[in-house]
Amino acid sequence: TRAIVMGLIEGVFFGALMGPLQVRQRRKRVAAVGNMPARDLRVAGRAVMRGPVPADPKIRQTAEWLATTQLKESSRLRWFGFSLFAFATVGNVSFALSSSPWWWLGAAATLSFSGLCLLMPRHLRRRIEMLKHETSE
Repeated sequence: TRAIVMGLIEGVFFGALMGPLQVRQRRKRVAAVGNMPARDLRVAGRAVMRGPVPADPKIRQTAEWLATTQLKESSRLRWFGFSLFAFATVGNVSFALSSSPWWWLGAAATLSFSGLCLLMPRHLRRRIEMLKHETSE
């Protein structure tokens, strides 16, 4: 029961910190894209990471703006995120060696996230170039 209580307390603190951050980011995004239909916003959001470049210039412009915004945020937090996940990886490896082999799963996950922190800006820059210069057929 102690673990359940601690999990609930941690969940409340996590929600209190992340909830307002997510709301602020969403408000900024919605204010920037205007009255775009939800379906078009989903297409633009998907185009930020993968898939074909949208044919509609408004959706393509929105996708470019979303990618640029995400690039600014990920570049600003790149080394902090990498350091945080690398530190967590070291902790997970030490737990795996001293406690339970299940910690290797956490080590793999945090190592993946640390790599993602380093690779994401390059991916977003490439995607922005595609969204600026390519037209869909």
